[in-house]
Amino acid sequence: MAPDIDFESSDILGGALPVGRGRVAQHSGFSSFFKICALGASTLLLLLAFRHGRTFFLRWKERHYKLSMRRRYGIPDHDQRPFNVAYAAARLSQEDKRKTQDRLRNLPTSDHASSLNHGQTRIGSTSCPSCYS
Repeated sequence: MAPDIDFESSDILGGALPVGRGRVAQHSGFSSFFKICALGASTLLLLLAFRHGRTFFLRWKERHYKLSMRRRYGIPDHDQRPFNVAYAAARLSQEDKRKTQDRLRNLPTSDHASSLNHGQTRIGSTSCPSCYS
């Protein structure tokens, strides 16, 4: 036997094995295949997440735009009717409110109301001489 052969780092045929201090083992084909598959799967998951997130964001953006347009034209958020129907109803409601407010503004004040009662203090009693007849 030759004393120069190190039995700890040689195979059964006497060839050198890449083990020991300062030596790195070679990567097997399975290891690189696994890494490529893991990289591909993670890339696919990222693409699917991006696509789903983009779809979700675009739907939210469209819904937000439609709600802001409906609010701009006075349509309440709970009204789910088509825009033209809801807009016509909101417009009629606004016109009715405006007419009601105009009527309330044109109502006589308390001074006018007391003069219209002709001085009645109680029901049936009058202090106005023209009301006795």
